[in-house]
Amino acid sequence: EDGGELELPLQLENLAPHLDAQVGVQIGQRLPPPQDPGGGAGGAGRGAPPPPGGGGRGGVSCARPIFVDPGFLLLDEPLSNLDANLRVQMRREILELQRKVKLTTIFVTHDQEEANTISDRIAVLDEGILQQVGSPMDLYDRPVNRFVADFLGTANLLDGGVEVTGEGTRFVAAGGLILPLGGEGHAPGDGRIAMFRPQDASISAADPAMAGTAFAGRVGHREFLGNLIRYTVAVDEDTSLLVDDTHQPGRRAFSVGDTVTVKVDMEHVQVLTG
Repeated sequence: EDGGELELPLQLENLAPHLDAQVGVQIGQRLPPPQDPGGGAGGAGRGAPPPPGGGGRGGVSCARPIFVDPGFLLLDEPLSNLDANLRVQMRREILELQRKVKLTTIFVTHDQEEANTISDRIAVLDEGILQQVGSPMDLYDRPVNRFVADFLGTANLLDGGVEVTGEGTRFVAAGGLILPLGGEGHAPGDGRIAMFRPQDASISAADPAMAGTAFAGRVGHREFLGNLIRYTVAVDEDTSLLVDDTHQPGRRAFSVGDTVTVKVDMEHVQVLTG
């Protein structure tokens, strides 16, 4: 702290209960407290104690290291003890503050939504080993392996391999599901995992006439997520696919047990090496 190079606000905040919010922030610079730390009323400024909620304490905790003008800031799971709504509010405030003070910040989190919404660049680590670095959209759209694909969003991940036949190039999943691939850029042994997102597939009533990248299946599970419905569809004995369908009021949703057709948009299928 004395060198002004790195500041780390602690997750437990370590706030002094007898100090007001302003002094709680200034304590990072080791300023002496005023003779009368109390006596104020109103907001979380001079003369007001830090708000009792986690957001108020967290705000003081994050502001304290910024006050001493460090070279960069390390935030280690700063929102982990907040409820869902307060987490959304606080991450927006942290992002606005970071933009305002133009301070390089490393934000450590296990929450994929936090990582995607607050970061300019993400570094994904698995057991301390760097897997991929890039923008949130780059990592979401083009993950290099199973771990990154599964960490940054929900994904269909099918084990198998690439085959080249007289009919073209295809990915054959371990359960027997076949996904036709474009002829360019794929060769036998190129990849062991086919990946696509739930929104890269569509669901419709059973239609035996559909073929190619459409598969008959049965709805095994349904989740209502507000703006969309996520279905788990068993397309063979060993393979189930996740499919997102937009929720529209008055539109009939499929029920568990319904026979349906799942069509995969092959333009968004990626073959990963591991």
